[in-house]
Amino acid sequence: MNRTDSFVPENDLKLVILGQGAVGKSSVTTRFVHGDFNEDYNPTLQEIFRKTVAVDDKLMTLEILDTAGQEEYEVMQENWIAQGKGFLLVYSIDNEGAFQEIKKIKRRIDRIKNFQNVSAVLIGNKCDLTNRVITYDQGKALADEMQMLFLETSAKTGVNCEEAFLSIVKDIKRKEAPVLKKKDKPFMQKIFSACNLI
Repeated sequence: MNRTDSFVPENDLKLVILGQGAVGKSSVTTRFVHGDFNEDYNPTLQEIFRKTVAVDDKLMTLEILDTAGQEEYEVMQENWIAQGKGFLLVYSIDNEGAFQEIKKIKRRIDRIKNFQNVSAVLIGNKCDLTNRVITYDQGKALADEMQMLFLETSAKTGVNCEEAFLSIVKDIKRKEAPVLKKKDKPFMQKIFSACNLI
């Protein structure tokens, strides 16, 4: 039997990719969705990508909103954040300003999402470059401080681009999983006992 036969389709999952201009947001997304890389830089206003992925034996269609990084689009950015379920915050490892901008973006997400525990991954892109300004440890420390996942990626070589998107999907699923309440445990233990499972 084909492995995909056991997959169950689920609803679309809206992801938003944010960060300053020219850090590689579109390149990371294009590498993940289409598997290719374009050397040319064309500023993005807004572009929507769709890709169906298999996560934990279920098919999920990701709707990825690639956003503008320019400051003049901050009002639009707030609308994008309001729609999003998970967030990918991107900086380039050779750009100190883009790294510092991440804190501002994360504060905006927290405010718009009423300080809920949202799923977000911090991405240090262009890890193939030799003129690094931001170290891996600095990126990891910032991610830990803001309670985000962390990965370094290279859209050019494809390193960790797929992992970045799949990690955020898995984090969303984990946070949405029902938690067994204490009052329910004795009842569940009776069921398991009756079935000789404990």
